Order: sequence, then structure tokens, then C-alpha cells
Amino acid sequence: MKSELKEKTDQVIELTDRNKLLMVAAGEDRYKEVVKITADRDKYKQQCLEMTKFLSDYGLKWVGGEGG
Repeated sequence: MKSELKEKTDQVIELTDRNKLLMVAAGEDRYKEVVKITADRDKYKQQCLEMTKFLSDYGLKWVGGEGG
């Protein structure tokens, strides 16, 4: 049990260090870009949910490209 805990702890430390190196390599500009893209995704996801609800209020359903 102790050896497994030590192994897991070492793995977490190694992954944390690798993550720090990757963040430095990516730079602040990449981080800001990811944050912006994530925010845009969340905004469009919310908009899609609102449009789907709007359509369902009128008994309609979005079928997308697979519809006909």
C-alpha cells in the first residue's frame, strides 16, 4: 500500500512538473487564446440551448444537416 502511494505521488509530481513546462512553452498568448475560444464555445453552446428551447416552445425540433 505504501509503495503504491509513493508511486502515485511521484507520478503526480512528475505530471505537475511537465504541465508547468508545457504552460511556459505555450506562453501567455496561447493561454489567452484558449480562454477566448473556450468562452466563445460556452457562449455558442448557451445560444444553441436557448434556440432549441425556443423551437420546442412552438412544437418544433431542430434536425440539423441530417434532416431533410
